[in-house]
Amino acid sequence: LPPDASGVQRARGVALHQSFGSIVAQVAEVSVGADKAIRVHRVVCVIDCGAAINPNLIAQQMESGVVFGLTAALDGEISLKDGQVQQSNFHDVPLLRMADCPRVETHIIDSAEPPEGVGEPGVPPIAPAVANALFALTGQRLRALPAGQYNIVVEAARELGGREVVRVPFRWGGANTAAGAGSTELGAVRVAVTR
Repeated sequence: LPPDASGVQRARGVALHQSFGSIVAQVAEVSVGADKAIRVHRVVCVIDCGAAINPNLIAQQMESGVVFGLTAALDGEISLKDGQVQQSNFHDVPLLRMADCPRVETHIIDSAEPPEGVGEPGVPPIAPAVANALFALTGQRLRALPAGQYNIVVEAARELGGREVVRVPFRWGGANTAAGAGSTELGAVRVAVTR
């Protein structure tokens, strides 16, 4: 895509997911600012959910699924410190605000098939669509979420002398650090320095 009016470069990423009998594809238009903040400007969502009994409700479900999924993908980290979850309730979890929400366009495929699910299927494709757009924009694969922490990882690499930094996500029942790697703590973000 050509740069926008302010000169910021944008890119698009696509993802497709099938669940609850429905197929949802999403295209996310994304930019990364000079401050490394990720901005999603527009999402085009297409759903094949069989017969559309209430098209307005389907569009509302897809739009809210995009917002919910972006909240999780950009800022939805649950951090642990000394075995304790640091977020006590919703006031500790940043939610996507209206000013930060992208324009969402929903297209419903005409179908004579029986109606299928529309509640959750709009959530899963948004994170990979944004990650694919970031790859198209930067040439770097996003390997962990939340993507909003992406700029922290970039800053960590500079602070650690330009060595390669890999973000190690928390895994239930798994280790929090990579085998054989040193680690350092930057706020709630754990990074492992490869040797």
